[in-house]
Amino acid sequence: VVENQPPPIDGVFLPEAAERLAMVTSYLSFVDIRGVQLLGASGWNRRQELLGAMPNVDGGVFVDGFFLYSFRAEVRVFVDAFRDAYQSDPGTLEAYGFDAAALIRDLIATGSTSRPIVLAELRRPSARRGATGETVITAGGKIEQGLFLLKLEEGTIREIDTPATTVTGGEVSLPRAVPPSSSPRKPNISGR
Repeated sequence: VVENQPPPIDGVFLPEAAERLAMVTSYLSFVDIRGVQLLGASGWNRRQELLGAMPNVDGGVFVDGFFLYSFRAEVRVFVDAFRDAYQSDPGTLEAYGFDAAALIRDLIATGSTSRPIVLAELRRPSARRGATGETVITAGGKIEQGLFLLKLEEGTIREIDTPATTVTGGEVSLPRAVPPSSSPRKPNISGR
C-alpha cells in the first residue's frame, strides 16, 4: 500500500433506486473509482432506468425477491397462470402472496385444520420452491428466503444460476408451489 493512496476497491454496494444510479455512478467516476464490481439491491430491477445509467452499470450484480423472467419451473408456472388469469404481469407482492397462500393451502391439505396445528407445522423445519425461489423454515419457525441473483449485461437483466437451497437438520421435502391446472384454457392460480 502506497502512503496517501486509498486501498484497492473490489466492489461498491449501491443500495439506490435504478433511476438514481446514473448520478451515483457519475460521482464514482468523478472520484476516480472505475472498473470495480457494482452491487445493488431490488431497487435496481427496473430495466428502463438501468439503461439510463449505461454503460457505467453494465456488469452490475443485484438481488431481488422475484424475477419475472426466471427460467425456474416454479416461477414460469406461476407467471404463466397469473398472465392467463389477469392479462398482466405479476410483481413481487403477488409472488410472495401466492407462495404464502400455497404454503397454507398445502398445510390444510395435509390435515392441519386448526390455528394451533398450522402454527406447530410452521415451526417444523421445511423447505419449498415457489414463485419467489427457495424458502426454508428453520426449527424455530424462522423463515429464510432465497433471493434471485441478477446481472445487467449489455442492457439485459439476466439471472445468475445459484446452487439449490441446502437445509440442515433433517429430511426436507420440496413440494411444487403450483399444482397442475385442472383447466387447459385458464390455469387456476388459487390452487383449487
